[in-house]
Amino acid sequence: MCKYSILAQSKDAYIRYCHCCKTYTVTFNNLLMNFAPSGLSDFKAHLTACYEANVRDHCEEHRGVRDITFSTRLDGLSFLFSTQEVGELLSLIQQAQLSELLVEEIK
Repeated sequence: MCKYSILAQSKDAYIRYCHCCKTYTVTFNNLLMNFAPSGLSDFKAHLTACYEANVRDHCEEHRGVRDITFSTRLDGLSFLFSTQEVGELLSLIQQAQLSELLVEEIK
């Protein structure tokens, strides 16, 4: 039986860690993503690069427009995010990483 810890949570999203499987589950609106620890780090790095490029290249009024495309391994399946949504995801991941560090210090 899996044992989970919620590392970060917001109105429409959460990140939890499974102690048995050693994986992270990220939910955001209607998306659910599972990552190994290195996968979550890679996802954060990709989000950061997309966020920085989009903020640099677009004016303020386009920040709510979903124009950041994330391709998947499935042919024909991609996800669209706005700069605002990517910022929310990055904030959630940072909160989760801080929570995890605090948990590790308490052990």
